[in-house]
Amino acid sequence: MPHKHRKSAMSGQAKGKHAEKMAKKSHLFRALDLDNDGHLNEEEWVYGMSVLLKGTMEEQQKFCFAVYDLNNDGFVSREEMFHFLKNTLVVQQMDEDPDEGIKELVEFALKKMDQDHDGKLSFSDYKETLKEDDLLKEFLGACIPDAKTKESFLQTISNVYPKVPQF
Repeated sequence: MPHKHRKSAMSGQAKGKHAEKMAKKSHLFRALDLDNDGHLNEEEWVYGMSVLLKGTMEEQQKFCFAVYDLNNDGFVSREEMFHFLKNTLVVQQMDEDPDEGIKELVEFALKKMDQDHDGKLSFSDYKETLKEDDLLKEFLGACIPDAKTKESFLQTISNVYPKVPQF
């Protein structure tokens, strides 16, 4: 099937999964692109991998928060949370408007996470929530790879680049 027709032949579920992957990639890319030039240079890539794979808990929390803070203003607003969740959740088609379910989820999250009740999440709100509730750590989506994934990635790197020193 020619390439231009393949896209339209994708099922709704496949399109949703593709959109979810692209949204996660773009948010992650934006957090890694420290100088906001639309490109990752070697320093940005190494820094990002260092934080994700070997960073302290605080560094990893800051990185995750940067992924969620879409406009880089130091807060995660209702709109940012809605946008992030809409692009990463798989919503089942029902009689309800899917956006309504996401809006309810955003309100629930803000109620649980907004420590100072200002209607948005600061890094301080986010950090305090992570201390208090393990379930909310993954609420906005997995950001930090688990230990098994980290080990697998590091093993792959050492196999592909055997001259790279082991840390």
